[in-house]
Amino acid sequence: GGGVEGKHLRARTKYICTLEAVAKRLHCRPKYLSRAALDRGYHYSRALRWIRFFHVTALLDEEVRILSAVARAGFDDIAAWSHFVRRLLGRSPSKLPIVPLEFWTRIAIEDVYLGIRWHNGPAGPQDNGAKRQLQEPDDISGPGGGSVCS
Repeated sequence: GGGVEGKHLRARTKYICTLEAVAKRLHCRPKYLSRAALDRGYHYSRALRWIRFFHVTALLDEEVRILSAVARAGFDDIAAWSHFVRRLLGRSPSKLPIVPLEFWTRIAIEDVYLGIRWHNGPAGPQDNGAKRQLQEPDDISGPGGGSVCS
């Protein structure tokens, strides 16, 4: 069985969820990682936030219990997850629209690569000032009608 073995594995592995933690693991400075990412056209910290969001979302889609899903993504409890989602998207998890993954992927890409934030919260230090209200899509296709992921 994976019970004891799984607990042992989780105890040894700490979820890497911040730019500082990644930099420490790679033996470099956070500023270096951030600058390297910006030089390549994206925001490293924003990418890490979206990875955590997608991780929990994927676990929930697989019917993993919420407490287990948020713990596996490095959150102390459901309240911490809820706070994280409110800061990321301006809504609590229970108020998010139920939409296909492609919708969240498009929002993540616009946030990470274009600096467009999809909520009414405060602008981050690297925010270019562009904000949009999060709305359920009528159509999740990209320009020209194709999928955003194709």
